[in-house]
Amino acid sequence: MIVMSILLVDDDPEARKTGEVALEAHFDCYVAGSEDALMVAEHEKPHLILLDVSSAGLDGFHTLQELKQNPITAGIPVVLMSDNISMHHIANHQMLAIGIVEKPFDPSQLPDQLRQIFGHL
Repeated sequence: MIVMSILLVDDDPEARKTGEVALEAHFDCYVAGSEDALMVAEHEKPHLILLDVSSAGLDGFHTLQELKQNPITAGIPVVLMSDNISMHHIANHQMLAIGIVEKPFDPSQLPDQLRQIFGHL
């Protein structure tokens, strides 16, 4: 059985740790802040990127655009995390993300939420 991989991008170290613990029992999990997201995505080539769009460093939408403009990472599906409903509408209109996970997320539900969004995880 192939283990799927996820890159969790969040500038909040506590959120990264919580997400990593929630995901690592189900997937190969990589974590990065927004400053390192592109480099880690290029190197690890995860099956899915879970991206916080409310990051403190680079704006999450800027990170999303960088990921989608890079030929190495452009084909990797992205699920956004946000606590701001208006960001959901922007992301849906841009069609750059395949889904949204509301923050704060429930760690016990996160793997199932991602499976629901990205059917074959």
